[in-house]
Amino acid sequence: MITWYCYIVRCADNSYYTGVAKNVSRRIRQHNGSLAGGAKYTRSRRPVVLVRAFGHKNRSDALRHEHRIKALDHEHKARYDESNYRKDQRYLGPPVIRSTLA
Repeated sequence: MITWYCYIVRCADNSYYTGVAKNVSRRIRQHNGSLAGGAKYTRSRRPVVLVRAFGHKNRSDALRHEHRIKALDHEHKARYDESNYRKDQRYLGPPVIRSTLA
C-alpha cells in the first residue's frame, strides 16, 4: 500500500525541487501559495508544476528516494520531466535557463 510520495516539481525559473508528502496535490497547492505552507525555495519561484511523483510504502523509503534525486544534477533531473521530450519520445535536453541579468 502506497502511503508516501517522493515528488519533483519544476519551478518557474526551470529549476527543480524535490520533496516528500502524503498528499502531493495538497503539497503542490502549498508550494504555489494557495494553501499555507510550502518550501521557502519555491516561494520565489512560483508557479511550480508537478513533474513526477513516486509512491512508497513508508516515509523512510520516500526520504531515501528524495535524497538520491537531490544528488542528481539539473540535466539528470530534467530527464524525469516529460515536457523535455518530443512526441516520438526523443529527449530534447534540459530546459534552457534564461538569465534575468542583461
